[in-house]
Amino acid sequence: MKKMSIFKSQLYKILCVLTITINMVNPAYNQESISNGNTAQEKESINEPSDLKNELKLNLAFLPLGVVEGTYERLLSKNTSLGVVYGKSITEEFGLRSHAMLLCRLFFGKKPGSGFFIEAHGSYLNLYSDFNEEKYVSKGLGFAVGGKFFRGNRFHGEVLLGIGRIVENYGYYYYEIGEIYPRFAISLGHRF
Repeated sequence: MKKMSIFKSQLYKILCVLTITINMVNPAYNQESISNGNTAQEKESINEPSDLKNELKLNLAFLPLGVVEGTYERLLSKNTSLGVVYGKSITEEFGLRSHAMLLCRLFFGKKPGSGFFIEAHGSYLNLYSDFNEEKYVSKGLGFAVGGKFFRGNRFHGEVLLGIGRIVENYGYYYYEIGEIYPRFAISLGHRF
């Protein structure tokens, strides 16, 4: 089995570009917001939870399995959000090469984008094959329930549990159509 360094992987490159971009854009956005404020009270309210709409999260539950999974989520209103999940395996033990998901969440907490939530998601699973030239690709739809708990205004933990069902296969198939797959997460995140 060929071992791949995480520093040479596509995921590492994507995370580096994303981190650099966020670090460049976020201070510029905050500076513009502060310069538009006229009173001290307006300047203090810049970092209110309602003004923080973007989140980055890392799923700690997948790390022991050799999968690095990150999520970007954007609040659309006080109780709805859209997000993108991408995971990349650094081992071949569990058969998962990579996966991507689009998700939509509805929150029931008092703070914006917090507390108990329900989620609907669509997934794209790219699985390892027995032979390198074969590709196993499956698409699925599912739902999950969870909770997001904040420590201050920016840092939070999230617990999620759900299921999905395979609805379409491409090429050789690993999962049968109608087969169920799990969705779970224990994540740490930052809202900005």
